[in-house]
Amino acid sequence: MQDIKIGYVHQNFWSGILVCLIVVCPFMTSAEGQGDMQSDPQESQKQSTPQVTQKDIHDSIAPLIRGQKTLKTKASTLIEAQETLTTRTTRYIVILGILLVLILSAFTWLFLRYRHLDSQVNDIREGVGTFSNVNSSLRQDLPDIRNRIQKLEIQNQKSTQEILNLLKPIADKSTNEVSSPSHKKLVPSAQIEENTRKFELTPAIADLCDRYNAGIQDKNKRNEFLQRYHNSYKIHVENATDRRVNQQIDPVFKTHHAAGDFLGCYVEEEKLYTVVPAYQLRIVHENFHYGAFVDVFDCSEHEFDDPDSCYEVVRVIKPAIFEPDDAKETWTLKEKGRLELQTV
Repeated sequence: MQDIKIGYVHQNFWSGILVCLIVVCPFMTSAEGQGDMQSDPQESQKQSTPQVTQKDIHDSIAPLIRGQKTLKTKASTLIEAQETLTTRTTRYIVILGILLVLILSAFTWLFLRYRHLDSQVNDIREGVGTFSNVNSSLRQDLPDIRNRIQKLEIQNQKSTQEILNLLKPIADKSTNEVSSPSHKKLVPSAQIEENTRKFELTPAIADLCDRYNAGIQDKNKRNEFLQRYHNSYKIHVENATDRRVNQQIDPVFKTHHAAGDFLGCYVEEEKLYTVVPAYQLRIVHENFHYGAFVDVFDCSEHEFDDPDSCYEVVRVIKPAIFEPDDAKETWTLKEKGRLELQTV
C-alpha cells in the first residue's frame, strides 16, 4: 500500500514538471523572437513564428490527465483489492484457528477416550486373570469341598439319628394311628422280589450294563454311554425328607431336571426303562435308606447301619426296571436291581 502511494506521488511530480515545460517554453520562444525582431527586423519578417494556443496545451495535457486518472483508478482498485484480500485473509486465519482448536480438542478427547478404554481393557484383563485364578483354585479345592460336604452329611446323619431316637416314641404312636398297608413297606413287595429272582439279562440290557460299567472309570466311555442314552431321565426321591422321620413311608420317585441319584434309560429293544445309579455317586447311610437305594437295588452284603459308612459303585450287575407315567414325571418300581459296591 505504501509503495503504491509513493509511486502515485512520483507520477504527479513528473507530470507537473512536464506541464510547466510545455506552458513556459512557448513564452520563452516568443520573447527570444521579439528580441531578434528588434535586432534584426528584416530577418524577423522573413521568419514566421508558430502560435501555441490553449487548445494545443489542453490537447497535450489531456493524455497525461487521462493517464493520471487511469493510474488513480488502478491504484484505488489495487487498494480495494488489497483491503479485500486482507479482510479475507483475516477471516481465513480466524477460521483456520477455529479449525485448529476443534481438531486439537477432538484429538485431546480421542486421546483421553483411548486412555479410558485402555484402562477398562486392563481392568477386564485383570478381572479375567483373577477369575481364572479363582476358578483354578476352586477346581483344586473341589475334592476337599466334596470331602467336607460328605463329613457334614455324616454329621447331619448322626444328628438326624439322634433326633429320630428322641422322636421314635411319638413316631410309633402316630404310625399306629394313621398307618395303612401302603405305609408299612420297608422292602419291595413279594411280587417285586419274585420278578427280581426270575429276571434274566437280555442282550440289550446286558449291553447297557457293559457300557455303563465301562464309563465308571473311563470318562470317554461315560460320555459315549450318555450320548447313546441321551433321552435318559434324572430321577430322585421326592419325599426323602419325610422318610427321615418315618422310614415306613414308601418312596415317591419323580423326574428331576437338574440332579438325581438315579438315571432312567430307555432300552428300545425291550421297550422298557432301566434305572442305574448316577455316575460319580457315593452311597452313604442317608441316601441308602432315605434316598431309597435299599428299595431299588439289592445290596444285602453291605452294611449301612453305620452312619460313617460310604460306598461307591463298582459294577451294575443288574439294572432296576421302572415304569413311568405318560408325562414321564412319576416312576413306579417294577423290578429290583443289583449292584456291586466297594468301600471308599
